[in-house]
Amino acid sequence: MKLHFFYAGNKIEFNIIYSKRKTMKIAIAPPHEITVAAPIGVSEAIIINCVKEKAPWILKKLYMIKDMEIKPKHEFNSGETFLYLGKKVELKVTLGNIEKVELIKDKLEVTLKTLDKDKIRNMLELWYREKTLEKVLEKIKYYNKYFKESPRNIKVKEQKTRWASCTFYNDILFNWRCSMAKEEVIDYIVVHEMCHMVHKDHSKNFWNLVGSILPDYKLSQQWLKENGIRMEL
Repeated sequence: MKLHFFYAGNKIEFNIIYSKRKTMKIAIAPPHEITVAAPIGVSEAIIINCVKEKAPWILKKLYMIKDMEIKPKHEFNSGETFLYLGKKVELKVTLGNIEKVELIKDKLEVTLKTLDKDKIRNMLELWYREKTLEKVLEKIKYYNKYFKESPRNIKVKEQKTRWASCTFYNDILFNWRCSMAKEEVIDYIVVHEMCHMVHKDHSKNFWNLVGSILPDYKLSQQWLKENGIRMEL
C-alpha cells in the first residue's frame, strides 16, 4: 500500500508494510524508495502524521542520495568545466614557473610547475575563496543602506550544508562556493544573512524583510535548489 503527503512543496510518497512490531520504522533506499514498517492496526492518518514529523530528515536523506548520483566528479584536466558567477568556464592547465589562477574570457587558466591534481584543486579553491570574499564584500557594502546595523565580521570558510550563516553577534560566514552562483543569487545569499541581523529566525517578519529588499528572491532559491549540487570542485 502507498500513501503520500506534501511537505514544503514536495510530494513524499511511501510504501507501508504492516508487521508485529511496537514502533514505526522508516527506511530509504536509492533512488527515492521510502518504506514505512508500521504496527498492525495503526490507522493511515496516524502513520501519515508520524512520517510527516520526519519529513525534514526524509528530504535531507533524499537530497544526499541525489547528490551522490549527480555530484560532478572532476579530474582537473584541461577541457573540464566549472561554474563561476553562474556560467560555465573551461579549465586550462599549463606548466610554468609562476603558479597562478586566472580567468581569461571563458577560460579558467591554472599554471603550475608540475602536474598535480590535488594542487590544481587547492589552487582553484583558494581562487574561489578570494572571488567569493570580493563579491560578498561588494554586495554587503551596497545593501548596508537597508539596515541599521552592519556585520561585525565577514569570513569565507568551508560549509558543507549552508551557503552562509549569521551568528548571534552578526558575524556572517559565507561558503567559499558562493562565487559559483549567479550574481543575483549571491545578492540573495547576502541579503538573507543580513536580514538575520534583524531577525534571528525564519519567521514571517524575516521573509517579509527579505522580500522588501529582493521581491524576486524565490527565483534565487529555486536556482540554488536546481544548481547547488553543481557548485563543487
